[in-house]
Amino acid sequence: MSIKVNPLAGMRTRTARIGALVAATLALAAAGSLAGAAAPADAHYLKSTDAAADHHLNILRYPPRNPGFRPCIDRPLRLSAGQYLHGAYAVSETHRTDPDLEEELFTVRVPGTYDWEACRGWNARIQDYQIRSTLRRRGVVSSTLLNTFSRDPLAEPGPVHVYGNGNYEWGGRIVRTTPGVTEPSG
Repeated sequence: MSIKVNPLAGMRTRTARIGALVAATLALAAAGSLAGAAAPADAHYLKSTDAAADHHLNILRYPPRNPGFRPCIDRPLRLSAGQYLHGAYAVSETHRTDPDLEEELFTVRVPGTYDWEACRGWNARIQDYQIRSTLRRRGVVSSTLLNTFSRDPLAEPGPVHVYGNGNYEWGGRIVRTTPGVTEPSG
């Protein structure tokens, strides 16, 4: 028994494969150029929810049960030279669209690895929580930012939460500024 092979059948298959490859390459290139224009070049977060899976670091009560409890989270961060927005934030885990974010512009002149730390604590003098985000290079502070997270001044006196169940993610944010790209939110 012999099998007959049509020599043009292989050619049509090869042409179809090349056409599909060219179409896929063009589609990927187009999608990549759109994504590159819309996203910031570098965005880094130091989040309390990443530090403790059970979220015990995120319970904020006014006034706190243990005013001396001051948790900190940290990690090394590699930054290239350029301008960045450095922020300290707190956001309700149930109302994530309304973050309390304090940030400022700073310039990294010497690229390298920085020690990044975010701490939150109760300031008894002003009766508010504060989140501090700090970048250090070789032990010297490069940038530090303090965000005071206040309860609603119109709230009833006594133990209350700003939102929901009193669980607030907190930490720091570093975003590289890119000309022509709007600032990312939250």
